[in-house]
Amino acid sequence: MNGSQDQLKKIAGSLLENDMFLHGLVENTSVFVMRVNKDGKILYYNGSNLFGYESKDVIGKSLGQMSEIETVEHYLENAAHVMESGEPVIYEDHVEWQDREYDFQIYIYPLLDEANRIDSVGTIAFNLTEQRRIEKALHESEQRFKTVFESAKDLIFIKDKSFRYTHVSPSMAKLFGMELSDLIGKTDNEIFGSEDAKEIRQVDKRVLQGETIEREDKMHVHGVRKTFHVIKTPMYANSGEINSLCGIARDITERINSENELRKSQERYELATSAARMGVWDWDLLTNEVYIDPKIKALLGYSDEEIPNELDEITKHAHPDHKEQIWKDAISYFSGAETNFETEYRMIHKDGTTRWIMVIGTAIRNDNGKPLRMIGTLTDVTERKRIEEALKISEQKYRKLYNDAPVGYHEIDTQGKIMNMNQTEAEMLGYNVEEMIGKYIWEFAAPAQKKLVRESIQQKIRNREEDKSFERTYLC
Repeated sequence: MNGSQDQLKKIAGSLLENDMFLHGLVENTSVFVMRVNKDGKILYYNGSNLFGYESKDVIGKSLGQMSEIETVEHYLENAAHVMESGEPVIYEDHVEWQDREYDFQIYIYPLLDEANRIDSVGTIAFNLTEQRRIEKALHESEQRFKTVFESAKDLIFIKDKSFRYTHVSPSMAKLFGMELSDLIGKTDNEIFGSEDAKEIRQVDKRVLQGETIEREDKMHVHGVRKTFHVIKTPMYANSGEINSLCGIARDITERINSENELRKSQERYELATSAARMGVWDWDLLTNEVYIDPKIKALLGYSDEEIPNELDEITKHAHPDHKEQIWKDAISYFSGAETNFETEYRMIHKDGTTRWIMVIGTAIRNDNGKPLRMIGTLTDVTERKRIEEALKISEQKYRKLYNDAPVGYHEIDTQGKIMNMNQTEAEMLGYNVEEMIGKYIWEFAAPAQKKLVRESIQQKIRNREEDKSFERTYLC
């Protein structure tokens, strides 16, 4: 007998320990647990801090005192169904409580009294709020990704570890003139050919080893060589292992071609301006900002840093005799309606020598004719001026020799009209040079020889004969 009592005590103690364990587990869990009778009164509440109540505050009270009416009615309907049918119910509900929203999965099950009759229901509510928030955020993220993926002009793709395409954007399918389904599962070898695919594969291997790579790739598309700016990055599974790669490629062929054309144009500009010893200037009249081409500064012997891009810098290096004239010409030009401006000034080189500079400008005016901006060039014309001056001196010398010669000289055109004549010949015939210019040479011949002179000269012009000496009689 004593042995049986001891056994019962052990069993009772074990049950008590289990009950205490389960009670402690329920009391300290974040899961919402309660028992409600047929009248909707709370018989048990585990004291979850979810709604800020403790067990002593709610036991024996109506359920409506704990939550909003609409949610309680929904719960009581399900609880009544469980009590009537004896079948448990699982459903999800949305609860608004003190300016916060919650999502629950609620499990209601029947509880029996000593007579094995249903007298109440037990309720376990799992808080799904954080899970639903994460699910919503994930869904929104997936929708954003899908929107970007499907609407992007750039090519977006995902490849698995076997280098096959698992996802491609519609823009990529459009570029290749294929359906999306036709690209999925393909390799680069099948799309681009073995030559291009070989280099792509080498890059993909590095990405699948953990590198993020950004580069420019040249590939053939429909037989045309195109350039793409490509960024590839590894993608990770939940285990943390790399299981694929994602790439974004932008077709920059047109940009590259434009850059090449611009570079060639700049090279041509550099060659042309260097050969012509000229540079460009730009003056914004609204902001007074000025750009002075480094080539202009070099024309005067200075580096780009030695002459700031300021309006007064040009006049600072002008010849003293031309400083004031530069501003006078500018004011006169701006006050007029002319589009182009062209003149020449002397400027002082860094070595102290004088240089002749030709200034050409074009004004951009508003509808009222007010100048807004002026763009132009400065060209070193010193050599041309030197040649012009030398030619002028030479011309003066020639003219003096021509006019002072002891013999007569004249020039006639193909019609026989006098174009030029020296003073000596004019005086021989008793005329002024001005009186003879423009007249036929035979008009001054003796009457008996006029015809002979005319025919002789016309024959020489017609036959392009060399000059010959002959004597004729002219009237004085």
